[in-house]
Amino acid sequence: MERVFSFYLDQKVTTWMRTNFVIIAESEEEAKEKAINFYESGKTDDIEWDELDEVIKETMSVDENNGDSTAEIFTNPEGEKIYNN
Repeated sequence: MERVFSFYLDQKVTTWMRTNFVIIAESEEEAKEKAINFYESGKTDDIEWDELDEVIKETMSVDENNGDSTAEIFTNPEGEKIYNN
């Protein structure tokens, strides 16, 4: 008799996230420079971000992930890994 077996697949994907922030400056040109410096200095790391719904998520290749796995299949509910690429 056939039985039903459940699995789950974890995949690493690329997507775009949005971080909103404000800059106070004397001019738009100065604000643009400050915004770039703000980002490049890592100050956006602690700001809340939202995933953009309208973008298409793309699966990553192993090459894009520095040779590390980007897809793993697990048994459910035990969670034993049975596959990775």
